[in-house]
Amino acid sequence: MVNGLATWTVVGATIFLASGLAAASWASIVDLEATPPASSPAAETARRERTRPPDSRFDPFVLNRNLFRASRRPPSIAFDPSKPLVTSAATTVSPQLVGVVLGPRPSAVLKGVPGVAGTSVVSIEEPVGVYRLLVVSADSAVLGSPADTLVLRLKEGPP
Repeated sequence: MVNGLATWTVVGATIFLASGLAAASWASIVDLEATPPASSPAAETARRERTRPPDSRFDPFVLNRNLFRASRRPPSIAFDPSKPLVTSAATTVSPQLVGVVLGPRPSAVLKGVPGVAGTSVVSIEEPVGVYRLLVVSADSAVLGSPADTLVLRLKEGPP
């Protein structure tokens, strides 16, 4: 058992040394950092990158919004995990009811659902932005959230 282990150790060490020697010789033969011709635009860009001052390599947007600046203040609105999260985009965009499907599983056809282009068919208890569809009747649908309730009514004529 010991002879077998010693043999495999020698074989492994030999393979390791041979692969290292091959990699070193390959690196000396092949130019790993291909340099463009001196007259090309890429060479000019590379030369400029090497001579640029260290501070200019950062994006001005990042420098202007430094998280560790002395004038940084806490946000004007404190985060309260006990309150439901309501985004301003969800409160300003109100879906329109353009149709209803009555039957064993009533659904509402809504236009203007956040994140959906065109119309979408929503069944009872399915989410609609921050709301959920609660009730569907012949001419209306009720959407509810922990914060408020929306009653959508069908409009006369084509949508």
